[in-house]
Amino acid sequence: MVYTSPIKALNFLKHHEQDVNFVLVAVHMKEMHGFEFLDISQEIYKNLQVIMMSIETTWPIMQRCAELGARFLVKKPLDTNTICNIWQYLDRKHLRMEKIKNLFKGYSYFGD
Repeated sequence: MVYTSPIKALNFLKHHEQDVNFVLVAVHMKEMHGFEFLDISQEIYKNLQVIMMSIETTWPIMQRCAELGARFLVKKPLDTNTICNIWQYLDRKHLRMEKIKNLFKGYSYFGD
């Protein structure tokens, strides 16, 4: 799903947070600053993987992204290599979570 409006994207997220694996957000947008979007989206869905992108990758921008819980800050324009690296990271994370869930299937704390 692609939204060019951060307001519409947040509305979608409020109603479909479990259907979203990650969000790619521009730091500088017209309707809303990317940091505001990041802050609001983290309140809605704490485990959401947010990847910020910007033409500027300065120390203050990197620091703010980290403070607000972004997983990555990537430089615009995105290239194929960057997209592949992000995809591999998210795919590996998903596989690790599935393995952890499988370890706990059928496990009972009280020995039932």
